[in-house]
Amino acid sequence: MSREQWASATVRQGYLNPSRRKPARGESESLSRSKIKQNRLLWPVLFLSMLDSDMPYIKKDKRPKIDRLLKPLADHLASLPVEEQDGSLNYAMTRLIHGLYPKKYFHLNRALGVLSAITLELYRRFIAPYEDEKIKESGDVE
Repeated sequence: MSREQWASATVRQGYLNPSRRKPARGESESLSRSKIKQNRLLWPVLFLSMLDSDMPYIKKDKRPKIDRLLKPLADHLASLPVEEQDGSLNYAMTRLIHGLYPKKYFHLNRALGVLSAITLELYRRFIAPYEDEKIKESGDVE
């Protein structure tokens, strides 16, 4: 299965919504929960990484203002001790979501969709190429 197929299957099979998903054939419940936990842990890393990347989803003329607003936050988070960065990023993202999305199912579902897309984008653009590089260096699993 290619990485793109895996990413698509992750969303389609509901790994990010454990209440709506049963384990796939041949997959244990703990494996399902492991994939869910992995997806939940990946998305915050993307926030800082994407600041220097070319996101095709926002027109270029709209990006500088957002980048100017995010840079002080990203700099502050990067200046924190490593053990405080994840919690602080989680707090910042949670506050952004609370401030942006009304507390209605429709809007909260939109927020989950955005966070899921961030997770998949992080994997596709940063983690998969890194893994490919390491496979070339160290060899693939046999």
